[in-house]
Amino acid sequence: MTLDMKLYDRVLSLANALTDAVERDDDRAFSKQYAELETLCAEAQTAGTAHPFYLESLGDFTLDDEDAIDIYEQALELADKLEQSDCRASIQLAIAERYRDLDDLDAALAYAAQAERSLAHDDDPALKEELATFLRDLKQA
Repeated sequence: MTLDMKLYDRVLSLANALTDAVERDDDRAFSKQYAELETLCAEAQTAGTAHPFYLESLGDFTLDDEDAIDIYEQALELADKLEQSDCRASIQLAIAERYRDLDDLDAALAYAAQAERSLAHDDDPALKEELATFLRDLKQA
């Protein structure tokens, strides 16, 4: 599947705007940008132009951990469907982080292990380091 670069750029722009809103502690701007990102993801899904990156981005800014996990799971399913294996590790790590936040350390470790297996076939040193740090911190908890 070819990534729609116009949509990708819009999602990336919204992600940056959401990050800025968080840094400014601007709940109103955050809510507005989040709603727009949610709408873009739903429209992409309906149009058949969805990509795991879009859903992962939505999950990243979802405030409720359980809701975020549901979105990340959808992103994993889409990654499998579209054979986008390069997305899997970062999504699995995001799920692991949310489970850690929910104090479900067994699930966090299970998803981190999945991310580790996914990364075995990927050359992303930054993500590998992030995962190693997460696992080290998790095992010390």
